[in-house]
Amino acid sequence: MLTLYSELPARRTRQVVADVVVAVWTVVWIRVGLALHDAVMALAAPGREIADAGSGLENNLRSAGERVSSVPLIGDDVRTPFDRAGDAGAALRGAGEAQVAAVEALASFLGVTVALLPIVALLLLWLPRRIRFARQATAAAALLRSGADLDLFALRALARRPLTELTHIHPDPAGAWRAGDPDVVRSLAALELAAVGMRAPGPDLSTSDGATAVYAESMAEKTTTNDSTDEPKGGRPGPADQGGAGGMATRENAPDVAESEASNDAD
Repeated sequence: MLTLYSELPARRTRQVVADVVVAVWTVVWIRVGLALHDAVMALAAPGREIADAGSGLENNLRSAGERVSSVPLIGDDVRTPFDRAGDAGAALRGAGEAQVAAVEALASFLGVTVALLPIVALLLLWLPRRIRFARQATAAAALLRSGADLDLFALRALARRPLTELTHIHPDPAGAWRAGDPDVVRSLAALELAAVGMRAPGPDLSTSDGATAVYAESMAEKTTTNDSTDEPKGGRPGPADQGGAGGMATRENAPDVAESEASNDAD
């Protein structure tokens, strides 16, 4: 599912306002372009009048020529001037139509250019950021839905976020992350998620739009002993190194080491 808006209220508000501004900006400049188109098209009125006048003159002269052509003996000679005058009317009509076509082309060019330039200029600033945010937020949301470990986001925060933000979380954020400090891991993850407009799962860890780090609510401390035997994790250590050829003894080879040393004492 595509994520278009941030889960953080402040950033979501800015995104909505920016989208509205872009929409209003686009509508305003489209209307400006249409108004300019109509204003320039008003210059085509004289051309239309010239075309209409030329067309009317042509039709009247040709009609008159046809009538006088029926006069016996002189009809054809009298018609010739009317036909030539009709041709002049046709040329006048063509000039008017050419002027109208030129004004229409100019009106379309100016209207589209005036509307398109500011719209494209704003889109070049706004659209890449919105697309980048949507892609990053959608990917982060998909990872969170899949149950991805917060260590992934914490590691990205260590690699990508400014040092001033990281030091707000912990004096040694990398060392705390390597040590598995749950508060630091969650705070780093929340910092990275806030940068892409998402919240970390669990407690509310909202940030001031990624400008400063957040501190996670306390989590249960990791137990260092086994529940049933009260042994440290990983079991009890093996015997100390006795200087034998086998090196440091472990829980697996401790009996063999002991037998070997007893045999050497017997010899």
